Amino acid sequence: MAGPGNLIQAVGSPRRPAALRALCVLALWQCESHASEFGGSNYVPGFYGDFYMAVLGQAGVYLNNFMGYYHAAGGGDSSDMLLDMPGLIGVTDYRVLGARYALALFPAAMYSNYRTGATAARPGRFTEQAGAGDMYVVPLALSWQGPGWSVLAFQAVVPPSGNYSARRDLNLGRNTWSFDSNVSVTWMFDQDTYEISANLGVMANTQNADTDYRTGTEFHFDYLLGYHFSPAWALGVAGSYYAQTASDSGQGVPPFVVDGAFATLGPAGMYTFKTGGGREVTVSVKWLHELGVNNHLSGDYLLVRTIFQF
Repeated sequence: MAGPGNLIQAVGSPRRPAALRALCVLALWQCESHASEFGGSNYVPGFYGDFYMAVLGQAGVYLNNFMGYYHAAGGGDSSDMLLDMPGLIGVTDYRVLGARYALALFPAAMYSNYRTGATAARPGRFTEQAGAGDMYVVPLALSWQGPGWSVLAFQAVVPPSGNYSARRDLNLGRNTWSFDSNVSVTWMFDQDTYEISANLGVMANTQNADTDYRTGTEFHFDYLLGYHFSPAWALGVAGSYYAQTASDSGQGVPPFVVDGAFATLGPAGMYTFKTGGGREVTVSVKWLHELGVNNHLSGDYLLVRTIFQF
């Protein structure tokens, strides 16, 4: 892939096949919400939208360290989230339906807080949690590539492995299973100078066994338009759109619930360099601002991804 976030998008430059870029998406943001339990999701806006989104790199094992920071504020309330995912991606030359096979595992460490401002009716409140988040697992990823184009299809699973208690207002895990089905495409033009990449995904969620609450099915679309100045660095614009395609169900769903929908947009940059031992390291940075938010506080994401092959 992935932030997070896609899921395994292991990507490599067509001009330098030794390089691998990867992005995986997994995170949880906690904020005031009208839909989805606690306003959270195992999808993070824009984490799929990166350079070479659907291009699979050469066979090998890769370390993808994905870091994300999220801040939202409004009406005297605020929320922060810090996420680190030191994921492992395995890329093979094994063929399935004519496509190369890959898989990935992304554990997650998180810190999250939520602050409510004081009003005449209530005192101010601050809540925070730190620990393990729900891991992101990609057991199946298939890559087809041709001249100037790449397609990556992958199935991701998010098990309820994060820190969770039904007695807490703020949790790092969601206590549900999520199944995220995705297809990514990348087109390169004019001798790999211009890039258009996009990812389309649908995430289905199981019921929270402790609360009997089930978040509705979620649709997400991520994209990136990039300009590659050289094989070493590129700039672009990234964005996303998210919407619930099915309403929440089960106990605790308020009668005024509004299905979530919002978008993100912002700049992206990528740079590749070599260490003293000749190993290629790729770093990408994105800033994404949320737009049209109707189900949680509007905020901003700062995403940093570093990847190299063992």
